[in-house]
Amino acid sequence: MLDGGTVSSMTDQIRHPEFSGPLLALLSFGAYWASFRLNGLISPWTEYAPGVSLVFLPAGVKLVALLVAGGWGLLGLASAALLMATDVWTQSGIGELAGNIAVWLGVPYLVVELMLRVLDVDRDLGNLRFWPLLLIVATATAAGSFASSAYAVAFHGRQETDYLGAALAMLLGDVVGAGLVVILAVVALQLPRWLRRRSGD
Repeated sequence: MLDGGTVSSMTDQIRHPEFSGPLLALLSFGAYWASFRLNGLISPWTEYAPGVSLVFLPAGVKLVALLVAGGWGLLGLASAALLMATDVWTQSGIGELAGNIAVWLGVPYLVVELMLRVLDVDRDLGNLRFWPLLLIVATATAAGSFASSAYAVAFHGRQETDYLGAALAMLLGDVVGAGLVVILAVVALQLPRWLRRRSGD
């Protein structure tokens, strides 16, 4: 089980002083781009509707970046999402694409910032614990999924009868994607410690 100490050690490693704001934005951009391309390889089997996947890895990257990098993560994610948005919404104009990105990123960002304040978590995440982390991820994911689905109904012509199904499918995809990314992040950050401990035995 991931405990509070592990969460704090993870964020300490990521928020090292060498990781300046622009570098965090660049890392967020690169991680989103890579996860988006990887997700494209599995989308034929996981796509519920255009722009809605039952396994969406970029959602996990989004939440990790917003938590760890804050506004810089938002900047990197927005740049990457705008660059690749036409791969998903091929029939949409630039205004609709920008609006979708604003909703998909803006709502979770605001929810993350609000939940950090409500739960009295320091912005450097030094006192972040496992259960508050789960609550933040779940709340931000749910808010972003339903807000994005509502935007799709209003501006992308999705039928209102599809709203609940699409919102739940997006929520499932974001939860699965977030879970996989967090697990991979934990393994990647803890692997050196596990290897050192094993070599010392």
